[in-house]
Amino acid sequence: MTHDELVEFGRQWAAKQFPVVITELASWAQETPDVLAFGNAGSLLMECKTSRADFRADAKKPWRRIDGRGMGSKRVYLTEKGLLRPDEIPDGWGLYETDGKRMFKTIHPQIVDSDMVAEQRLLISVLRRLGPMAECPVSLKLYTLKTQNTASLTVVEQDV
Repeated sequence: MTHDELVEFGRQWAAKQFPVVITELASWAQETPDVLAFGNAGSLLMECKTSRADFRADAKKPWRRIDGRGMGSKRVYLTEKGLLRPDEIPDGWGLYETDGKRMFKTIHPQIVDSDMVAEQRLLISVLRRLGPMAECPVSLKLYTLKTQNTASLTVVEQDV
């Protein structure tokens, strides 16, 4: 699978579990998560890795080296089945694997401290990009950004 296909697979899976899912959206925060999902129980960060080199490079990012700096109160790597060994996964992180059709939760993530300010900045960025919506109980200022960014947002309606 390509990185884009893995991100889309993760987005589709997360959209069934969480009411708000954001993919590859750059914002004021330094971190640009592949998939970041929000729900009542917190947030889930999915870092999609298609190579071992990309996995090793991820560990060098500043928000990976200092506890509490990264997004996601739960964090997982999403890879094709067999790419990473469970003993390579950092403490607290989970490992979800796919064969392209199903998700396998190889290691369940633990709840960790997350950078809630960065998460809030990302959510504000999403709201600014949505603009005014009819019948919406949220007041939004119209914000238009022309970009080549492939970011996506999934909002799932839920019965209240």
